[in-house]
Amino acid sequence: MGREQQAAGAALERDLDAFHVNLSSQGWYVQRNHPKDRRTKGPPDYLAVGRVALRGSEGGEPASVLFDAKSTRSPRWSLHLLKPHQAQALDAFDKAGGVAGLYLRTTEGDAWIAWPDVRERWRRWYASGKPDALTVGDGDRVLGCDYRHAVGCQRVYGTMKIPWDGDDFAAIEAHRARIGRRAP
Repeated sequence: MGREQQAAGAALERDLDAFHVNLSSQGWYVQRNHPKDRRTKGPPDYLAVGRVALRGSEGGEPASVLFDAKSTRSPRWSLHLLKPHQAQALDAFDKAGGVAGLYLRTTEGDAWIAWPDVRERWRRWYASGKPDALTVGDGDRVLGCDYRHAVGCQRVYGTMKIPWDGDDFAAIEAHRARIGRRAP
């Protein structure tokens, strides 16, 4: 990852951290997950637990949220930047009933992208290696880092659930080995 990409990622995380300070005063618990050793394959960036209020709902719906913050200085973010261990964590969290996704910042703005909506695209990329990228249009636009409405919609109304289990992941790894493609 180049210096420019690292700077974009650091800026996004600073913005999210500032938003989370405010969110914790509203009864949310937010944990930032960053391994101290950069060589360690860590979990997705953030775990947040709180209540999301939608129009017509009183008190809000409880939500447990796991997401990775991704940024780029172009309108498209390449799927190869989401590592297999991160995809597995997002998938396990989704299967356990949590809300899993990506917080994406591009030159076009910010968006919440629900993991169930992008899972199959990531799997196709991982199995084939054919380039693919996400844009803000692949998710729900977000203003001021406040992803709660998009998370609430995902939590309450759901999204298309696509089955994935460990056996599928092993099959993808076996396929990649057969075609001589190494894991990223």
